[in-house]
Amino acid sequence: MPLDSGIFGVKFLTLSIGLFAAVSVLAQPPAETSDAEVFARIAGREVSQLHEGIPLAQWLASRRKKERWETRKPEIVPTETHLECLSLVKTEALPSGAKVTRALYFYPPSAPTPAILPASNEAKLISSCTLGMIRVEAEVLTPEIGRDLEQAVRRRFTREYGDSAGNTRPDTAFWSPGSYGGGARWIHNAEIVAGYDSKPGLDVDAPGQLMLGPVVFVGARLPSAEKLQHEACCTIKDYRYRPIENENFHHAVALARANAALSAKFSNLYDAAVQGTRKTPWRASLLPVLREWLSALKAASRSQRAAGLLAADLLLEAAEDAGQVPGWPQRPGERTELEDLGADFELNEVAGDYSYARTWAKRALRLDPQGVVGQMVVIGSLARGSCDAAGSEFFRQVLRDGEGLLAKGLDAHAAGQVHFMVGDAYSDIVAIAGGDDGPNGEYDGSRFRNEADANRKRALQHYRAGLALDNRSENARDAWRQAWRLAAGLLPGERYVCFGD
Repeated sequence: MPLDSGIFGVKFLTLSIGLFAAVSVLAQPPAETSDAEVFARIAGREVSQLHEGIPLAQWLASRRKKERWETRKPEIVPTETHLECLSLVKTEALPSGAKVTRALYFYPPSAPTPAILPASNEAKLISSCTLGMIRVEAEVLTPEIGRDLEQAVRRRFTREYGDSAGNTRPDTAFWSPGSYGGGARWIHNAEIVAGYDSKPGLDVDAPGQLMLGPVVFVGARLPSAEKLQHEACCTIKDYRYRPIENENFHHAVALARANAALSAKFSNLYDAAVQGTRKTPWRASLLPVLREWLSALKAASRSQRAAGLLAADLLLEAAEDAGQVPGWPQRPGERTELEDLGADFELNEVAGDYSYARTWAKRALRLDPQGVVGQMVVIGSLARGSCDAAGSEFFRQVLRDGEGLLAKGLDAHAAGQVHFMVGDAYSDIVAIAGGDDGPNGEYDGSRFRNEADANRKRALQHYRAGLALDNRSENARDAWRQAWRLAAGLLPGERYVCFGD
């Protein structure tokens, strides 16, 4: 039975795996065999077969004729806990009749160096995904049964992997209930966790749970899966593009052509703010140096003034990121020194704090809309991203501005990064059309479905064009991962969507 459109939205004619949903009873064990012993044996078997580099095609060749599994598509949103290409799930009955469910998760390959996309069809890409994580759950009717099953697992894994490494922090659990009390943890070729979850239903903070009600669970994760999850959850794309802002700042300082001493002082202040270190007393110098810099711009030419304003804007942005900025507004109705220098601020009504409104960048763009400075302002805006309101379509602006820049011509380095950003914007539309409508339903996916296929192709075109110019940076690796998911018929991650609180 081929993987059909009900699973991936496309037929994989070359990959017929013969798996389907099944609830079967294990071969009848001797009467004295307990649920705990059978569960520990099942969990131990799956963990023992978890090794790096087992592709889906190899796994199917070795086990599909003997076992019957259900094929499941990934969760709608490729979050840090749902990055798989697909999962295989099997439900059986323990001797008592209680259900035991096991799930195997296959993941995309890591981005290579150089990051060059393979010329493969969707089926071949999916078949190259490798096993990275397993989870086994057994339903339990009473706490006593739960403790029996958990202790049986502990005994088996302690014999095979040594004493538990402990679970001193809740975040050591993965793909498991958010808190599992005294659960055990082992580190072997995989990280293994086991525990008893007494919660009565599916935990919204634990999207990996397989069944309702109290369960005893075992999970195991290979380093490759952990790495992929870390890349997805813990790297904010805005910061990956920070080098663009650094380059723009120093280029703008040079174009402003202030005297050498003032330019050096201004640049040193920016570098200290970017580092954000408390040991460097940059905050005390911020207002005096900004005042001197802006005063010097009054006698500069139009293009020099535009460059100088962009440099001032980027300095204040870096200071805002570092926090505790002198002269920053704290409450309505009180004018501050930064406002006296010409900076505007916006009040976040929910959080009750102020953010810089990019006043000087906007003025720089008006002064030099078609020049180098204007180009840097637009690229910086794309790199940072900006959401005016939940559900707003900032990705449309990224498409207009980014493709406009590319049409005018950019140097190879800048063009590569802009291709990645435009690819991300097209990917956002694909993701929304695929069902990622925001945690509070900010987007109506039906409005985007008729353009999803065309935008998937456009995203891939831009990612390929960007990778032809840059295939070694972290941005390139991220673009490769996005493009791989698109080429494999999976949903990509999002960047420019605007979610509410």
